[in-house]
Amino acid sequence: MTTIQPVILCGGSGSRLWPLSRTSMPKPFIPLAGEGTPTLFQQTALRVKGEGMLPPVVICAEAHRFYVLNQLESIGITPAAVILEPAARNTTAAIALATEWAATAGITAPIAILPADHLMGSPAEFQSALNKAAQNAEGNIVLFGINPSFANTEYGYIKLGEELGAGARKVEKFLEKPNRAAAETMLMQGNHVWNSGMFTASPKLLAAELTIHAPAIAKSVAAAWAGRSTETLLHTEVIRPADSFREVPSEQFDNSVMEKTASAVILPYSGRWSDIGGFAALADAMTQDDAGNSLSTPASTTVMVPDTTGTLIHSSIPHKIIAVHGISDAVVVDTVDGLLVTTKSRAAGVKGIFQQLQKNNAVQAELHHRVHRPWGWYETLCRGPLNENGQVSGYLVKRIGVVPGGRLSLQYHHHRAEHWTVVTGVATVTKGEETLTLNPDESVYLPLGIHHRLENKTDKVVEIIEVQTGTLLIEEDIVRVEDIYNRS
Repeated sequence: MTTIQPVILCGGSGSRLWPLSRTSMPKPFIPLAGEGTPTLFQQTALRVKGEGMLPPVVICAEAHRFYVLNQLESIGITPAAVILEPAARNTTAAIALATEWAATAGITAPIAILPADHLMGSPAEFQSALNKAAQNAEGNIVLFGINPSFANTEYGYIKLGEELGAGARKVEKFLEKPNRAAAETMLMQGNHVWNSGMFTASPKLLAAELTIHAPAIAKSVAAAWAGRSTETLLHTEVIRPADSFREVPSEQFDNSVMEKTASAVILPYSGRWSDIGGFAALADAMTQDDAGNSLSTPASTTVMVPDTTGTLIHSSIPHKIIAVHGISDAVVVDTVDGLLVTTKSRAAGVKGIFQQLQKNNAVQAELHHRVHRPWGWYETLCRGPLNENGQVSGYLVKRIGVVPGGRLSLQYHHHRAEHWTVVTGVATVTKGEETLTLNPDESVYLPLGIHHRLENKTDKVVEIIEVQTGTLLIEEDIVRVEDIYNRS
């Protein structure tokens, strides 16, 4: 069995599965099958856990670091490192970071580049294929090609070249997303595969190919890596390349290297695979009833689908009745603060809706109703009027949950006072020089400017209701004096 170094790439803008996904929580980090189920990112990490698999390296955005750390901790995985990109610069830059890390860490084993948002079959099945890829990685960049099951127009294709033995094939040509006629022709020809975006190669070969085919990116990433900083967060090494990384050219690895290299090799993969590129793909990945409907709702929600076929219904709201009557091949996605109704054939248009929401500065493009933090979460229950800049003033009411061991920063505010009432659990509150222990139905007033902190020293979740009052009620009005999560 070959030793393999997994590298998990976490990206995404949250556009293709809105309102399930948002900029602050894109597709890899969402429990698509419902609360309490593994996210695609967690499934990816579990897929490469076991004999011969080194602890993974994760490359992600700064904003997503605590999703990565908390979600890995919850499944018992400690990564070798988490590398934070100062800005999204596409896959070539991310892979260049992986080769720089491997050189620094002395890793010579083949590295497996894995997107964080793919749905696949059993870990054992995938690890078997990955070992086969690693055995073919001497002098090759081995790419998994998915045997196509239908004429899909949303995937890139690869034309297979000569046979190399052990099931591997040379790459003859990369093809962009085809139209329907071209996709059907390639399906009938039987010598094309879908481009999975997953590949295995030695870090030394990848670094050499980057230097040859993408020298500007390789050089600028190397400079940013040389200026990196390192810290420990939640028992994990977290690495930040220098801010010059923002100036790295943005280009897909397929375009910069794979279409030019002579080292590309295809290993056909016949196991279950989907990149969940939209709601139609999500519906296909879910369990379906006798009428072909894909339903995902909380256990307390009742769904009625008379005379409805082939429809995806996804809701995150408990204790609700959802009735969908007399439609076919539709998509209904219901969240606390966003509702999408479309058809499967037109569902790709949600990306345009998402972009319009961003243009309008709609909070629903950026944040979920429940906003996750390293110490727990908060939800906005109601708020006062917006000022001329679209900011809340007057009052803001939140429900806050702090997980066991969670500890908010010691902080103060310039524009607001707060009143906290404990509803569940036992909260420890710092108020100036005082330390208070509050039980359910007990409260504390925190005047403007006072240093304060909320923490949970128990083994049960603490929930409070927070009432903010003031002239400007925004998240940016937090001055952190001390923070165990090293946030600024």
